Amino acid sequence: MNRSGIKNAARQIMANAAYYSGVTASGHWLRTNQAARILTYHEIGDSPKNPFSVEVRKFRIQMSYLKKQFHVISLRDYREIVAKNLPIPKGTVGITFDDGLSSFWKYAYPVLKEANIPATCFIVAAKPDSGDTRFMAWRDIKRVASEGLIEIGSHSLSHRSFGNLGPKEIWKEIANSKASLENKLNYPVDTFSYPYGTRSDFNDEVVKVVIDAGYKMAVTSISGANRRSQDMFRLKRTKIERGDDFMLFKKIMFGALDSWILIDLFFNFLQKNKGPAASLFEKDTA
Repeated sequence: MNRSGIKNAARQIMANAAYYSGVTASGHWLRTNQAARILTYHEIGDSPKNPFSVEVRKFRIQMSYLKKQFHVISLRDYREIVAKNLPIPKGTVGITFDDGLSSFWKYAYPVLKEANIPATCFIVAAKPDSGDTRFMAWRDIKRVASEGLIEIGSHSLSHRSFGNLGPKEIWKEIANSKASLENKLNYPVDTFSYPYGTRSDFNDEVVKVVIDAGYKMAVTSISGANRRSQDMFRLKRTKIERGDDFMLFKKIMFGALDSWILIDLFFNFLQKNKGPAASLFEKDTA
């Protein structure tokens, strides 16, 4: 079994253990009544070798379920709720897409538009000019932004882990990506997504740069739901992957994979010490 297969099996085992042991049931009221869950997607399409490529059919079913069973809001609305100290609506969910892939425009956006579901799409700002057809061109990003349903955020300039960069490079990745996006779109870019987003990819100094650059919130890849007290520049998210069937997706929405944060912690421990299992849950493009 390859790494993706091992990871998918681990997700299934952890979710089932939490769900059937009653752990998710005991925390469900708290999560659905006092917290917001933010989902992370990457590619929508038919790429069997990409563990982050969710099939269009599955994505459509997931969005239908969320539309019927949850309160889906934009991250802009979530910012306003927190800023005004308003109650977080029951079952609040936000939807995000990292990387700005062309599959968002081709496959994801039509589904979201048909269901009138808001989302945030995080763009790697150097990619629309790169000629790489895997990423959306500026014309597509501009159209998405202009129609109002999708918020455009920054996913840095070139998608490098800030854990490996110096202060000047970090400022360039964060501030210049915001300036580039706003210049091209004539559109305020207030939300940032840390590249990779694990605990080893950003720290307090990076968060301060995000704040100083003028962003109003930032999302990570750290698993979990967000209570009102959660730092708005360290918001947790829940990743949705290709191997997640509908039953697993429903369990995830009940918090069955919130304990994946333990894998995040364990992974960072292995990363620092280069233990024999260091590659078991190594970072993918995020």
